[in-house]
Parts: sequence; structure tokens; C-alpha cells
Amino acid sequence: MASNGAVAILYSTVGGFGDVGKCAVMHARRMNARVCVVAMHSGTFKQAVPTVTGAESTDITYPELHKQVCDALGDLSPEKATDEWSFNEIDVDDAPAAQKTLQDVLQKGSVQAVIACLASRQPELPRWLAKGASVTCAAMNAAGVQRLVLLSSMGIGDDFMPFTGIRVLWAFLLRTLMRSVHADLLAMEAEVVENEQNKCIDYLLVRPVGITPSEPPAGKWKILRSREDGVFAGYNGRMGGYDISKADVAQFMLQEALTPTLHRTAVTIGPAE
Repeated sequence: MASNGAVAILYSTVGGFGDVGKCAVMHARRMNARVCVVAMHSGTFKQAVPTVTGAESTDITYPELHKQVCDALGDLSPEKATDEWSFNEIDVDDAPAAQKTLQDVLQKGSVQAVIACLASRQPELPRWLAKGASVTCAAMNAAGVQRLVLLSSMGIGDDFMPFTGIRVLWAFLLRTLMRSVHADLLAMEAEVVENEQNKCIDYLLVRPVGITPSEPPAGKWKILRSREDGVFAGYNGRMGGYDISKADVAQFMLQEALTPTLHRTAVTIGPAE
């Protein structure tokens, strides 16, 4: 990424995926990166989020991290933009307006890379992963932005995970009780990877394992790109957890947005030893 380019961070105002995006905002502001923050929501669910940033809906129970994230979001508003950051709110239910607003953000901010943490895996929340990806890619194409670091999920595509109890359980849930989530995740990835209109996008799909609210940041992680890459810390051959902090996933995504090393591929991210 060019040294004078900004990174746009798109996040859902509610849900665990959105929390990763909020953590990315925290990291970006901490390192004084130029950042265009875009809070996204489905209009049908807007009443559940009292403020435009969604800070109060952040589901992080590790106290210090929760405070740091909320502090990073606390002063964001369209009226208080500076040379270092801007803030916009987008309703994905109005796709043409959402695309136009996002395109303007990318162009005016001289954005060189986009981090997208869209919608949620949670069954009770609206399904708009694929819709959000479509809006994001269309705006990027129109604005001439190529780099996209997109949050996805373990259990989608070949995630290189060992055949363990937790892996089997998650696959079962995605294909039964969470069928709509599974379909939306598949459609989101297909929009980025398979849609010919998006062939110029230099994407990285990031598929985390358990991004639990209580996990403290470790400042490190492990990436799986093949079966030969081994297993994550915490693997015990049975139902062992693979918990990783939302902040660590966010830090990796920001790193790949600012200094890309992985291109047009997918990785699974989990805890390091």
C-alpha cells in the first residue's frame, strides 16, 4: 500500500464480525494510519443500535479490550472528521445508495485498501453478507481500489482444519440449524472470487476459528494455507477450542491491508503457540 494511501474499514454495527472491524479501527487509530471508517447496517435492524458507530453493541467481555475499542469509536461522527480519519454510515438495504456513498468515500479518501467485516454469523441477525460484498466490490471497482481483505469463516471452502470434534460440530451446525448463515457466507465468497466483474480485485479471504468475546489479545496468530501447516494451539484431538481474540484477527487483517503479502487466496487464522 502506498504510504500516503488510506485504508477503509467497513464493519457491521452489530455482531461478532463487526467487532473484528471495530478492533481494526482501534488498531488503525493507535498507529495513526489514515482510515476511512464505514459503519454498515441493515435498515430493518437499525432500531437495535442507538448510535451510528455501534459502540454500545460491541460484544467483547475482556474489559480492557472493550474499553479500548469503545474509546476508539467514541469520537467518530461525520461532523468531526479530520485529516487522519473520516466516518460514514451506510444502510445496505438501499444497495444503489450504499454503493454510491461507499464509492465517494473511497475516492475522496484516496483509499488504497479495504477491510470488510460484514454482517454476522449469528442466526438471530439479518443476513446481508453477500449483499454487503456486492456493494463493496461494485464501489471498489468504480473507485479503482483493488485490495480487499474480507472476513469470512471457518467451515467455508477448504479451511485446512483437521478432522476434529469441533470441526465436525461446526460443519453440522452450518448445514442444519445455520443453513441461512452457511448460504450467505458461500454467496459472499462467490461474489468476490467467482464474479467476473470483480476479477481485478486483489482479495484475501480471512477465515477465523472461534472469535470469542472473552479472549484477550495475544498479539500473535497462526495462519493455515495448506494441510501441511499443522494445527492451532489448543488442539487436543477431540473437542478442543481454537479461541482467538477478535483484536488479533483484526490486527492481521490491517497488516495485510497496509502491507499485502497474500494475494487472491484464502487463509484460516487461529491462535499461535
